[in-house]
Amino acid sequence: MRYQTKKLGDVLNYEQPTKYIVNSTDYSDSYETPVLTAGKTFVKGYTNEEENIFPADKLPVIIFDDFTTASQLVDFKFKVKSSAMKILHAKKGEADIKYIFYIMQTIKHNHVTHKRYWISEYSKIEIPLPPLSEQKKIVAKLERLLEKVNEAKKLRAEAQEATSRLLPAELHKIFEEGKKKYEPETLGNVAGLVRGPFGGSLRKDMFVDDGYAVYEQGNVIKNNTVNFRYYISDKKFNEMRRFEVSSGDILMSCSGTIGKFTVIPTKFKKGIINQALLKITPGGNTNVDYLRYALDDYLKQSTTHIKGGAIKNITSVKELKSFEIPFPSLLEQKKIVERLDGLSERTKRLQDYQESTSDDLLALEQSILSKAFSGEFV
Repeated sequence: MRYQTKKLGDVLNYEQPTKYIVNSTDYSDSYETPVLTAGKTFVKGYTNEEENIFPADKLPVIIFDDFTTASQLVDFKFKVKSSAMKILHAKKGEADIKYIFYIMQTIKHNHVTHKRYWISEYSKIEIPLPPLSEQKKIVAKLERLLEKVNEAKKLRAEAQEATSRLLPAELHKIFEEGKKKYEPETLGNVAGLVRGPFGGSLRKDMFVDDGYAVYEQGNVIKNNTVNFRYYISDKKFNEMRRFEVSSGDILMSCSGTIGKFTVIPTKFKKGIINQALLKITPGGNTNVDYLRYALDDYLKQSTTHIKGGAIKNITSVKELKSFEIPFPSLLEQKKIVERLDGLSERTKRLQDYQESTSDDLLALEQSILSKAFSGEFV
């Protein structure tokens, strides 16, 4: 069934948000009034300001980001973060606000140019507009279907959360049991530890176009040891041989995002670590992956050697050396690693599948929205 079309600006009135802009960004979850944006963040925080709150008798409304064309449906009192939006009201007797909001989610609009779009372009977009009673029927059916999709999203998110806990839980269980079965060894006794150079011993003005690699924390966080941005000269490398990496070394991030690991492979670019990395060289009776798993569990459970505010840091390599590891035979270490590697691989496959279902649910949601406004719901 084909419906008549109307421009968005013909069925929506807009209101400037200036009156409702929050005065202070001193937000707190203990406050009552949400401060909104039209983008994905939606709720920026909560304010205790009591004046110029958007009134309940004007709800519901659509808040529209004038620069990105993103929109949100709002049915509760609020204040706004900035003036970079329009507050849209449906004209009584002509349009259902929910119907308009949902149809706006199907509009693909080019907003590359940095400008305000509502008046100049977006309000001129034509949409199918059945009678008001029909709009309400479409919304009711649409929301029943979307509720099922949202329930599926919720279940998927719960499954993802449960999956993310599988390996850490098993990891901790193994090393807790290991404390009762095996004699402990300190980290310093089974591996050499070297923190990257501090101070001015390694600065960007020392880097050259080609030479020896400087391994950075970013490579470790991405589990990638082959990409690096900087090089040092032969002379500088020889001055800093203490920080040289070798095949089988574990590199651990020890500033900011702490506890990410990379093992240097057989083939690698010769180089040194920077100040945000810790080089861990396993001894002869130590399986490199067993040691990596042991450190991973330790850092997840302990904050003893980690300090800082927004940027965390390993405070003392000397103290970290005293960390005790259950230390079975090399053969038993390999068996434990095989067990954890197997679980890690199964977890990765499950996470990949869960990620693919996320795309499927998004596609289903878009398909439902598209059909809702093509006449197929009638």
